[in-house]
Amino acid sequence: METCRRLLITTRSRLKHLKILFGNPNHWRSMSTFWHTRGVNVKKHLSSGIYWVTNALSFCSEVHLYGFWPFALNWADQPVRYHYYANEWPTTGSSKTHGFGDEFYALLQMHKQGILQIHTNCDS
Repeated sequence: METCRRLLITTRSRLKHLKILFGNPNHWRSMSTFWHTRGVNVKKHLSSGIYWVTNALSFCSEVHLYGFWPFALNWADQPVRYHYYANEWPTTGSSKTHGFGDEFYALLQMHKQGILQIHTNCDS
């Protein structure tokens, strides 16, 4: 919680026109438990991607996903550029913290069931 407080103070002083919202940590833990009980290895933390996909599924009648791909190469064996990791494959930190492969498998199962649509062949 201290980290959030410091972030809020720093951000407010620099970006006064933005409204900062923080998620409820109990909600985040509940979602982690939800996915863990369904076989998703969350390691230490859910990724923000699956967290927001889960939120979208509870609010939206149709959900399309772009950019969810946990592999270093795309379908055409080309390197995948990651916006979140400065276009580098995540080899430390988050790859040890998040279960990207398990998360993607869960999303793929929902795609197969028609719950959401994953788009994987998009040019960036």
